[in-house]
Amino acid sequence: MVNSSRADSDTTTLRTVERAFDFLEYVAQAPLSPSVREIALAMGTNISTTYHMFNTLQALGYVTRNADQSVQIGPRITILHQAYRRVVSVDRELLQLVEDLAHETRETASVSRLVRDHVVIHAIAESRQPNRAAGLYVGLSGFEHLRASGRLVLAMTDPATKALILEQ
Repeated sequence: MVNSSRADSDTTTLRTVERAFDFLEYVAQAPLSPSVREIALAMGTNISTTYHMFNTLQALGYVTRNADQSVQIGPRITILHQAYRRVVSVDRELLQLVEDLAHETRETASVSRLVRDHVVIHAIAESRQPNRAAGLYVGLSGFEHLRASGRLVLAMTDPATKALILEQ
């Protein structure tokens, strides 16, 4: 599993913490609740190490186990979600504008902002059409060159910031 949002290479990080977040992100992004064994295979980690991560995250309430032994995100994750939503809160008028635009055009509409060297989605109103942009969520960043909002920022930003964004 490759995570594009890793800290800079000259920053000291704890690999154990990185793996725990890889575990959580894998569970969160999996189309179906995975087993611990599937998570270990996807992450390329030893099965016993993966079980230790699962046990730790389960004890903390960040993951739970279903009756079929699959793993899903646990209720404690809402603490992190609520804190993040406070940070990226969007003015109600702007949010209403996004919702009105999505309703009027019948397309997905969003508000994105440049945060340091990433274009981050801060609000989104999904299209109700069966064929629509998939995988967008509040907090999404990266792949700026592939997203309309990212390309707009790249076109409008200074050359140094543009180079930094594209380098990632």
